[in-house]
Amino acid sequence: MNSLLLFAKTFAKKNSICIVSILAASLILVKYLPFLGEHCGVEQDSGLALTLAKNLAQKGIYATDVNAQASPAQPVGPSIYGVPLIHDDVGHSYFDLTAVAVGPGFIVPQAILYKIFGVGWWQNRLWSLFSFWALLALSFHFMLIFGNFLSFLLFFTWIWGIPHFTINPSFEAYPVATTTLYMLISIYFFYYYLKNNLNYNSSKKTAYFWLLFSGVFAGVAFKTKSLALITFAAYALYYLFQIIKSKFSKLSSKLKEFIVLISGFLIPIVLYEAYRFYAIVNKFGIDAYYENNHMINQRLTSGDSGINFLSTILNNFPFIYRKIIIWEDVGISRPLLFWGMIIIIAILLLSQKKYLKNSNKKIIIGIIVTQISIHYTWFILTSPTGWMQHLWFSIYLGMMFCCLGISLIFEKMFTSNMFHFKGILFPKTAIRYVLLTACIIFITYDSTKFNFSPILSYGDLQRWNSNEFRFSRAVTREEKIWSRLSGEPRNPILNLNFQKEVVAFFKSKNNEKFRVYTPNGLLAPEISLMIDKVFFPLSSYSSSYSSSPERVDNSYLILNSYIYGLSPWKLYSFANSDYVDRLVRNSCASIVLINPQYLICLLTPH
Repeated sequence: MNSLLLFAKTFAKKNSICIVSILAASLILVKYLPFLGEHCGVEQDSGLALTLAKNLAQKGIYATDVNAQASPAQPVGPSIYGVPLIHDDVGHSYFDLTAVAVGPGFIVPQAILYKIFGVGWWQNRLWSLFSFWALLALSFHFMLIFGNFLSFLLFFTWIWGIPHFTINPSFEAYPVATTTLYMLISIYFFYYYLKNNLNYNSSKKTAYFWLLFSGVFAGVAFKTKSLALITFAAYALYYLFQIIKSKFSKLSSKLKEFIVLISGFLIPIVLYEAYRFYAIVNKFGIDAYYENNHMINQRLTSGDSGINFLSTILNNFPFIYRKIIIWEDVGISRPLLFWGMIIIIAILLLSQKKYLKNSNKKIIIGIIVTQISIHYTWFILTSPTGWMQHLWFSIYLGMMFCCLGISLIFEKMFTSNMFHFKGILFPKTAIRYVLLTACIIFITYDSTKFNFSPILSYGDLQRWNSNEFRFSRAVTREEKIWSRLSGEPRNPILNLNFQKEVVAFFKSKNNEKFRVYTPNGLLAPEISLMIDKVFFPLSSYSSSYSSSPERVDNSYLILNSYIYGLSPWKLYSFANSDYVDRLVRNSCASIVLINPQYLICLLTPH
């Protein structure tokens, strides 16, 4: 017994940082789990990604359950979204827009979990929950390793107090938390590479091992969400800086290191692209592969990328300003002052050795600052939207950097005998702690965004789903209608029980052969996911009905909360018109199910 206690004591002492990090992450997850189990269903975008993972696990195809064919006679070609898509005979959509938005870094782990545990409401959340928990644990570990206990405490308190910022990524199939996790793992590997590269007791092979895997995880992050290319861009700028700093005397060695890094970066990209090529060409032919490339190119160079919107956005300074103050969405009451504080912290940490004496740690902080700077510049100057989801991982890393910088500067100030400021000497007294704490609160704290309660409630859900909370930076009606300045939660938190009611309705039709249709582009993949059926666009009702290889007893139309129900997130253009009434009147023979979130009707037979 004594030996067991001694072992436990020794283990805890050696691994105290890991234990604290894991416990802190678990504490936040425990706070969320009852709320998720009682209230949270699957949102539309999340449902699309999950159908992709489900089909990969169960059918071995990289396809969603949402059909978007402009015509059933054209399995490869135009779609209702205006881009070319690929469909099989059943109607599955292969390597479609969802596959571009949510990459294999999320889809493959979720598919593995489906393969092991099957498809179900909790299984839908497993990878999101695990990756979110792992991100928190790794982040807390980073704060304790690179900073001190105050760094950890500040960051933990901030994350705990803004659950609206992390609640969606914690359970929905959104790739931002997973992407940030891969980015942070890549940064850790790069740090170990720096340590081993300067350690004469370590071999070059060991150092290059860490460097290679740093590149691999940077590549996986990029293939999870393409905006994560900023991680590799930051590494590239680091090597460019090192080469210029050495006046090209280290050109050969630095190029060799960079080749190892880029080799790792390319491994997951080449593997996925080889799989995509084989899967498409083997089933649909080479022309379908070219069409798929055309769709990807259209998606990446338009829409949310900002590439085609630069001149328009630069001429809209009020919109740029409302993107600059995005820190308001995570509880910062004075975002411009906060920006100034971040810049000062970056200058102090990177220019003065007394705050970060370890050169390897300074390099890592410099890389993180570079990543954040690149991402913020893109977002503020060129992004056609002000969506928090497009900046999520840099907001998260920015929070980490801010807490780290404040704690390191405080630590240096309060361990010195005197605090020097423009020649004035301040004795080390408790009042300075009070003044500096008050200063931080004055700059940052916004009581309308923070919630430190240990329990999340239905009242929190209602507040987060309100337009006033979600679009707090939006001013014009257009910005609110098209959600151009949405914060977090990025999408509605839908009611789980209403979704279960719809799923139960369709599952009760086991002896009936039926098809389900949705208004064009207004999908319900969160339901198709659970009943394992392809949903079709309403515009194809007559043609798909006549071309169906099997007899169909009934056809149903489903409307989800984007255009029907109590959700304040439904599209304004439909909610403020008689669109739903006209649709039901012109298309439906009878309404068979209705709840506050969904409407299902039996379509008029042809």
